[in-house]
Amino acid sequence: MIDMANDSGEGLNFGIPLIVGAFERLSLPQKYTVLEQVTRALLQPTPACPSLTAVSESAIYYVYAWLQMEFDDVEGGEYVWGAKVLAALREGAEADEPTGEDEELQAAWPSMGCLDRSRWRDALESLADRILWDRDWELEAELGAGAHQAVMERLDIEEDYYAPFTAPAARGAKDRLYDMARRISDRAPRP
Repeated sequence: MIDMANDSGEGLNFGIPLIVGAFERLSLPQKYTVLEQVTRALLQPTPACPSLTAVSESAIYYVYAWLQMEFDDVEGGEYVWGAKVLAALREGAEADEPTGEDEELQAAWPSMGCLDRSRWRDALESLADRILWDRDWELEAELGAGAHQAVMERLDIEEDYYAPFTAPAARGAKDRLYDMARRISDRAPRP
């Protein structure tokens, strides 16, 4: 994520969109604000769960999409991120109740040296699924802003889920986000 932080003034990922979602339509300062909020909510104890919105959930998925793109770089993606991804997979598997499918799923995980990018992509999708158990944010074009309230109710999507992000950008969000990412990176396993 620190690499993603090097926005060169052009925006995250040098201004190139990675996903189709509400997060991509935010201004750069708003993106940093949302990323800081969701990172803090995911990694630190918070008094209450923040409300789930298309903006916050697409921001979370943005990070996984960015990581998938990093694995397209055969020379660097695995070297920089491979051990961290595998450690996260192992940590998640240890936290789960054992099932008969576990060994089969773990057999599909990539290993260091794996050149099959689809296995790394599947591993990252598996990690994203641990946080995002559905992809309601991807339905915004079809359901956006409550236009199809009956369908949203049936899918158990809150009425304001697709509401636009209107909060002002938080001063210092970018620096706080980078500080959190550095602390995480410093504790992560090294290849």
